[in-house]
Amino acid sequence: MNTELAWFKSSYSNNQGEACLEVAYASGTSGRDGVTRGTGASVAPRTVHVRDSKTAPSAGPSFRVGAEAWTSFTRFAARG
Repeated sequence: MNTELAWFKSSYSNNQGEACLEVAYASGTSGRDGVTRGTGASVAPRTVHVRDSKTAPSAGPSFRVGAEAWTSFTRFAARG
């Protein structure tokens, strides 16, 4: 089983890499929306990993939150 996380940046990130976060979903999910495709079932992530893009891909600090907390955060952030 591959335990390496697939990190991605927000579509709002710029190419200079300034002030960007990278996110990875845990629990066998593959899409940015946290849905595994091609299996006939949708699986929500249990954990969301977050890191500063300036320290990636080195072993820079990262943290993880539960999916419910991440959803609350992104909804709050989207309100501006």
